Amino acid sequence: MRETTFNNITITVPADSPKAAYALLCQALATIEAEWKTDTYTEAEGEELSTTKLFPHEYNDRSGDGYCFDCGLPKDHPESDHHA
Repeated sequence: MRETTFNNITITVPADSPKAAYALLCQALATIEAEWKTDTYTEAEGEELSTTKLFPHEYNDRSGDGYCFDCGLPKDHPESDHHA
């Protein structure tokens, strides 16, 4: 079987949140055993964000400003996935 690589592709996934959209994308691509990678995503406002916001991680207030260094969200933000 030959492999084909698609570069600079944009996929829009309708979902209630970026985290839900990312989960749907992962499920869809798993059905065709696709090998893929992404490091950013864009919400409706157009700001490009790091996909690290979508993964569970420890809260890391490295700079002491009350925001996680890894995802940019406050510790108790409802969309954060901080764990102890």
